[in-house]
Amino acid sequence: MKKFCLIGEKLSYSFSPYIHEELFKHTDIRGNYGIEEISKASFKNTAREVIRSYDGCNVTIPYKSDVMEFLDELDSVSLEIGAVNTIKNIDGRLYGYNTDVHGFGETLEKFKITVADKTFVIAGTGGAAKSVYFYLKNHKPKDIIFLSGKKESDWIKDHEIKRYEDYKATAGDVLINTTPVGMSTRDTEQSPLSEENIAGISHVVDLIYNPKETKLMKIAKKQGAAAVNGLYMLVSQAIRSEEIWNDIQVSWNVKDSIYKKTWNLMYDE
Repeated sequence: MKKFCLIGEKLSYSFSPYIHEELFKHTDIRGNYGIEEISKASFKNTAREVIRSYDGCNVTIPYKSDVMEFLDELDSVSLEIGAVNTIKNIDGRLYGYNTDVHGFGETLEKFKITVADKTFVIAGTGGAAKSVYFYLKNHKPKDIIFLSGKKESDWIKDHEIKRYEDYKATAGDVLINTTPVGMSTRDTEQSPLSEENIAGISHVVDLIYNPKETKLMKIAKKQGAAAVNGLYMLVSQAIRSEEIWNDIQVSWNVKDSIYKKTWNLMYDE
């Protein structure tokens, strides 16, 4: 039986095991998916040994960049972004990938949000923003604007960075929230942007998936915009990991089925 896991610091909230176990049911994979919580203090001394004990690992915050030093090879996406969330162990040689970009792209596909000739606004400039940007820049957007509390970034060179309060949406803009503002572990009544800022937005994609509907999504829907959360991205990036580990291709029907089951479990519907 193949062994896979999720590596992170605090993982009691994770739905990843459920998603992977559901995929095992749809395929011929004889697999087990576990959880490996590693403290920051012990990460450098224990991570490599943990990774080598599995056929494949997913990596979540805060270790997506830290884990790279233990890997033998990186794919071009993770190398450019500077973050790995999937590791494949082939006879002790460790290969790093980033499937977050794939998951974001499939979310846009799923909800019929096209990129070409549209202006995309990315709230946040952290690791998640890098994955979003990597996908968007390769699909011919009209423009990409970043929103941040700071006017400078060590990796954003060719695009404007605006402060949140200075942004005013123009008709048709697509807003992607990569910040944690509105998460269930924080204040769910907070939104990175106000109603006045996003009047005119056509779509909001909030990478947060708990709660089901963030304050930002509620504001957007109130103004007639389409809004989706980050659950499909979570499911899609997880399934892409399995495709890499097991050299398989999973159909949209299977992805949609697992997405619906995960939705019902997570939101008690």
